[in-house]
Amino acid sequence: MVILVQGPHGWTVQALVVLLQALVPALLMNVSIVGLNQIFDVPIDKVNKPYLPLASGEFSMRTGIALVWHSAVPSHTSRFEFLPSWVEF
Repeated sequence: MVILVQGPHGWTVQALVVLLQALVPALLMNVSIVGLNQIFDVPIDKVNKPYLPLASGEFSMRTGIALVWHSAVPSHTSRFEFLPSWVEF
């Protein structure tokens, strides 16, 4: 188990890495969830929120699906283990 700990001068490298390991997949998942909402709500969004990319026609449906796919897959399969060799737990 990893515990986020602050050193005497602020964030430690370990704490920052753990934060990024959680934050990046969470942001990707948020993009995919919002994108799915826009894909399935295009008729509603054309009336209520015509400025959204799919409702306004700025993005095609194909582009919307590609963006959702390319954000959902990495958010589920990512394991951001990019610790330098000198960082120890």
